[in-house]
Amino acid sequence: MIILASHRHESNTEKLIKETYGDNPYQLVNLLDYHIQPYSYSGQYSGDDGFLNVIDAMQEYDDYVFATPLYWYSMSGLMKDFFDRLTDLTTETYKELGKALKGKSVSVICAGSDPQPPLGFEQPFLLTAQYFEMIFKGVSYKAFVE
Repeated sequence: MIILASHRHESNTEKLIKETYGDNPYQLVNLLDYHIQPYSYSGQYSGDDGFLNVIDAMQEYDDYVFATPLYWYSMSGLMKDFFDRLTDLTTETYKELGKALKGKSVSVICAGSDPQPPLGFEQPFLLTAQYFEMIFKGVSYKAFVE
C-alpha cells in the first residue's frame, strides 16, 4: 500500500511512484482525498475526519510505502498531519489498531529539487517504525530539476 502525501495531483512524487512501481499492482491512498484533521489532545474530531478510514485500509496490507515530496527539508504537511495522528493509535480506544502494525514493513519514497534529502530526513519515519515495532526498509529519493 502506498500512502501519497503531495499537495497536488500529478505531482513529481506521483510520477516517482509510477516510475518506481510501473505495472506492479499496488493500492494507492492519496491523502488529498481524505480530510485528516490535525492531532487533537482531546481526541475529538469532526465526522468527516478520514484518518481512521486510512488506518482501516492499512490493516489489509503488510507493506507500506510513504510517498512525500521534500518540503522545507522535511516531509509534506499532509504527511506530518498523518504522522501526528498516529498518536491516536497509542490511546486506549485505538491501541489495538496500533499494535496491529507490528511486524509490517515501511519504506519511503521522496521527490524533491535538492540533490539529496537533508541529514535526518529519514528519522521521523525510522523512529515511528521502531515505536510501532515495524520493519524499516529505508528511503529512496529522486531529485526533479525543472
